[in-house]
Amino acid sequence: MIGVNGVGYGVRDGSVQVVERPAGPVPYGHPLMPTILASQMVRRTGAFRLLTLAELLTELERAA
Repeated sequence: MIGVNGVGYGVRDGSVQVVERPAGPVPYGHPLMPTILASQMVRRTGAFRLLTLAELLTELERAA
């Protein structure tokens, strides 16, 4: 996993306000992470397999 897309919030002048708008994903473990209101999780695909449409339909029918 990579991290999240979102906006960092903090308290300014007694109210909650945006303090940072990161340009890209904030990685897990980053100091800003506890203040992020995340709108999207960002993940990296580690493995995949190609399926034909027929194989995909078969897999979906099995899962149902």
